[in-house]
Amino acid sequence: MYIMKLAPVTKDYIWGGTRLRDEFGIESPYERTAEAWMLSCHPDGRTKVTNGEFEGKSLPKVLTVHPEYMGTHAKNFNMFPVMIKLIDAHDNLSLQVHPDDEYALANDNEQGKQELWYVLDCDEDAEIIYGFREELNQEQFKRAIEDGTILESVEHFRPKKGDVFNIEAGTIHAIGRGILVAEVQQNSNATYRVYDYDRVDSEGNRRQLHINKAIDVTITTPPTIPPGAMSAPTDVDARTETLLGSCKYYSATLMETYMPTHFDVTEESFAHILMVEGEAKFYTDDCDIELKKGESAFIPAGSGKVTVNGQSKFILTKI
Repeated sequence: MYIMKLAPVTKDYIWGGTRLRDEFGIESPYERTAEAWMLSCHPDGRTKVTNGEFEGKSLPKVLTVHPEYMGTHAKNFNMFPVMIKLIDAHDNLSLQVHPDDEYALANDNEQGKQELWYVLDCDEDAEIIYGFREELNQEQFKRAIEDGTILESVEHFRPKKGDVFNIEAGTIHAIGRGILVAEVQQNSNATYRVYDYDRVDSEGNRRQLHINKAIDVTITTPPTIPPGAMSAPTDVDARTETLLGSCKYYSATLMETYMPTHFDVTEESFAHILMVEGEAKFYTDDCDIELKKGESAFIPAGSGKVTVNGQSKFILTKI
């Protein structure tokens, strides 16, 4: 049992840019890379282990042989519950919504999708769309889509570096151009596009919209979770911890380390490290590994005390 460094899966959606390669060192075959899936057991892209005994194997294959690495909390889920990404929005993402578990299973054979964004960087004039300005009924929502006024009905926010957005299933949302985020989400690719700025792909085709499904699942009242909200940071043993978000699928904490410190990985859950600034060395009784900005690792459940040495900032995710 050891800390497994992971190779991301990259995606070349039409709104992607070059920052994941240029600033985070993400290797990609694409000229423009929209997403790097840093932790994924999803059929649309599975991360691979790049070190040690399981080098070259996909993480799902490793976990099939060693399900205990996921931890005892994994028994609460029918499939691996979480996916973690880096997202570079060089252009606007589509206005979209994600279904809950019940609807996604019935209509897409998928999990639902709750997610959180941690804003790594953004342009001064960048915008995030998050929920409706005021309550609409389904007929008003449908009419706003059909007559092209939907962008007037949603709430636009100016994010800043370090903001957090917790997006519940059913919340209409979009990441605007000029924003770089880390995303922690359910292990799902279920996305219903509402509006896509009339864009076409490389073959001149407009991307598919999913209006009827979106109308079925969208919460048409303003969100109850304030945008940008997160817990106050806490100083613990030569580090600062900030809870970014927690739900029944995952808990994500921003860790900022200044000098040697440690955290525990119990039998209950694995831990995933996503480095967003700096570099550090991570030690257990069995191994050590160096990680820098743009790299990630999977720490099996039951690894015990993990010592961190280095000035770094990383997102620690557990289930």
